[in-house]
Amino acid sequence: VVVDQVGAALDPSKLEIAASAEPLVRGPMHNFTAEQSQKLNAIPDLVLRELARDVLTGRQFRRDIWVKGSRKLTGSERFDVFNRTRWVTNVARDKVPGSVKCTLGEAKLDEKNYGAIFDLLDQAKGPVIQSQLSEKLSTMGASLNSLPQSMMVLLGSWSIAPAQSDEMIEAARPYTDRLNKHLLSQSPIRPDYHVLASPVIGGGLAVPHVMQLLLNARMTGASTMDQCADRAAEWLVRLNKTMVRNGVGLTGLAENQAEMRAQAPVFFAQFDPPLSRLALMPRKQNVTSPNNPT
Repeated sequence: VVVDQVGAALDPSKLEIAASAEPLVRGPMHNFTAEQSQKLNAIPDLVLRELARDVLTGRQFRRDIWVKGSRKLTGSERFDVFNRTRWVTNVARDKVPGSVKCTLGEAKLDEKNYGAIFDLLDQAKGPVIQSQLSEKLSTMGASLNSLPQSMMVLLGSWSIAPAQSDEMIEAARPYTDRLNKHLLSQSPIRPDYHVLASPVIGGGLAVPHVMQLLLNARMTGASTMDQCADRAAEWLVRLNKTMVRNGVGLTGLAENQAEMRAQAPVFFAQFDPPLSRLALMPRKQNVTSPNNPT
C-alpha cells in the first residue's frame, strides 16, 4: 500500500497527512540533491509529494502522522513553536553518533556544530528551552540558520527528545515510578523487559537487562557498586544466563560476579545520567565505591 492509497482510504474520515514520523526522513539536505528538492517543492499536493519522495528514495515502508482539521502554521508561528520546544538528552555524551544513515549515504555530523548543541543540553540538569539554547549558541559564535535541521538530525538519531512541560511531568511521575518499580522488580525473573517509562519525554527508554538488574539491586538496598554487581550477577546466573568476556560466556557465580563488578561502573556511567535526567526511577540511594559506602 502506497501513501496515496492510504490517503484515499482515510479521506472519508477527514484525515490528512501532516508529516513523516521519522525526523531523519524530513531533512532534504541529507536525502535529496538540490535539483530533486526543487522539483519536490514544486508539487503542491502533499500526498503526491510524499509519493514522489518514496519513488526517489526507494522507500517501501513509512511511518506517518495523520491529523484531522489541520491548520497550516505561518512562518512566524512555526518559529515560535520551535523556540518554545523543550529538549532533553537521551544518551551519554560518548554515545552520540558521529554520523547518520540517509538516502544520499552516510552523513557525518560536524562535531563543532552537533557537539556544541549536545554539550549544552547535556550540561543541564533537565529540559532546555530552544530559545535559551539558541541564545547560548549565538554567544558562542555558532550560526543559527541550520539549527532546526540540526535538532531534527539529533532527534532522529535518538540522542535528544522533546520534553513535556513541568506540570505534565509532575502529573505523570507517580504513575511512571510505580510502573518502573514493577518492571525492575521483575528483572530477576523476566529478562524480556527492555524499556522503562519516562514522564519527562512521555515515552520509553531502552535499558539493557543487566542494567535493570543493577538498578533493581540498588533499589532493594545494595549500597555500594560491588554489592549491586554481586546481587545482579546472582540473579543473572539463576536465569541460566551469564556475563560475557572476550566473546566467551562465563561459568559459575564467582566468575560472573567478578565480571559484573568490572562492568558495573561502565553501565552506571553510561546510563545514570539519562536515567536521572529522564526521571526513570527515584534515586533513593547513591552507589559508591567499595571503600566509601553510603
